[in-house]
Amino acid sequence: MNINNNIQDLPYLLISKILSFKELTVLDSICFSLTSKKLYNNRDKYLIFNDHQLTHAKAQLIYNRSNHVTLRSYTKQFQQISDIQSCKLLICDHQTSLKKEYTNLYDYTIDITNMKNTDNLSEKIPLNVKCIHVLNWSDDCIFNISDSSISELFIVTGNKLKIISGSLPNTLEKITIYNRLNDYVLPNSVRTMKFDCRNQQFISGLFPQSLESLELAMHLHPLVENSLPNLKSLHLSSYNPTSIVNIGNLPTSLQTLVFEYGYFGRIENISAISQFQRLTTIEGCRLEWVASLPPSVTSLKFSACFQDTNNIEPGVIPSTITNLYFADIGKVKLQSGSIPSSVRKLTILGYKYDLEAGVIPIGVKEFYILLRSAIFTVECIPSTVESLKITIFLNCHRFKSVDLHSLPSIKKLSLGIRNTKISKFPPNLESLKFKLSGDAELLYSSLPSTLKELTLIYTKLIIDSWNVGAHHQPKRLIMKVDSFYFNENRLEDLPISVEIVKISNAEFRRCNSSCLFIGHNREYPVNGGFIESTEQLRDLLYYKVLERNINNHLISSFIT
Repeated sequence: MNINNNIQDLPYLLISKILSFKELTVLDSICFSLTSKKLYNNRDKYLIFNDHQLTHAKAQLIYNRSNHVTLRSYTKQFQQISDIQSCKLLICDHQTSLKKEYTNLYDYTIDITNMKNTDNLSEKIPLNVKCIHVLNWSDDCIFNISDSSISELFIVTGNKLKIISGSLPNTLEKITIYNRLNDYVLPNSVRTMKFDCRNQQFISGLFPQSLESLELAMHLHPLVENSLPNLKSLHLSSYNPTSIVNIGNLPTSLQTLVFEYGYFGRIENISAISQFQRLTTIEGCRLEWVASLPPSVTSLKFSACFQDTNNIEPGVIPSTITNLYFADIGKVKLQSGSIPSSVRKLTILGYKYDLEAGVIPIGVKEFYILLRSAIFTVECIPSTVESLKITIFLNCHRFKSVDLHSLPSIKKLSLGIRNTKISKFPPNLESLKFKLSGDAELLYSSLPSTLKELTLIYTKLIIDSWNVGAHHQPKRLIMKVDSFYFNENRLEDLPISVEIVKISNAEFRRCNSSCLFIGHNREYPVNGGFIESTEQLRDLLYYKVLERNINNHLISSFIT
């Protein structure tokens, strides 16, 4: 200790020495309570070991093997990390285990080439593992995880892995499998399943009675009567052009039914769908099915199935529909009454005509339209719309400037239009997403004071300084940008109202109304350090440091 220091300075001197703390003021050295408060407020900056942020595996190791962590706040954080119960395990071959792009997505890794046929796989699985991904397997090993407590299993390996009865735990709730299955091997705890196997025959007992949601890829063999249990949701995809689905062979307990585009023209016995009294949602529907739908259906998604239709007559679509989706409406021209007044959420993709007033009924609250070199006027948007998304493909020379100020009901707005300027925004807007190509710019002074969230893609925010202090501008703003935004823009130039900046899953929060931001990583309780300049942020983005933190880079523990 320097001879000029007083004994009352001892706590300050010790802490500054231990932490190399260089940011304390003279006042801090006099009042130790201020020092302690500053240290506590910035505690995340100092929870660093060997110049690396804490990850799940590292925190577990330190917490379990060290007696030196005595601060109550830090001990609690260690324990929170250690108690995470949603860890992932990867089972793969040796070659895959050497690839960081695979292993850095998992907390644990097992190299199957190191396993012996006498090894008990269940004993190797840590208790906090709830999800297992199997990329590779060996013929010599037995797949038995019945003593584990996992809830999710993902198997993409070939026929080398065989699931036998009793080899899976009763805690399993979700499974994705690309292997052939025998009947009665899946436990009655499985509720969600994705299944894809080319040579699989669908027999009674193949799927557990507990199953509620099934995504099924059809190949050579059709579904037969009673081959499916009492499902709530069924998603059918097809790789076989001759595969046909008989509606009469599907369970009438279904609430959601999805047909991918591959089933276009290959559905039989559609009239049987009227017996599905619990059915509320159909995706992949055709217009000629509408007359057979039960009155319980409220959500309807049409696929590209309007080749022989030029219009939709009023009253054709049932008045029970509240969610209506046209995936590719083609050359169909909508008229007043084509869309029932019961619709509250409306999506129209690929519309080739100018949207006219009166086509969208009063009552629609969420509206998304994708136009192909067409135009709409503000008058065609009902006064009830609260969420509006507009995308226009190709050049639109008639859509240069738009005034949306006359739409006070809109709280959420998303725009994807080329060479367009918005002169005024809705006065009560809370969320704005801009994706405008062609060197698009957005004036900060044009933003309403109600705005809370701003997303910019290929768009630059222009700070017109003479209006920055205006009362009508946002007060507290969350700003989401792509990873290229700060290549040309500066962090220091952001308006003071921007309190949070988000890039992908990384988050930066402004510190005490200054130009200083604190990095946050929501994957784990321990957060990142300070972002003091644009140059520092650019380095983090260039070297993908943020991605490493989010993807748990280099934390996968190898289990032998």
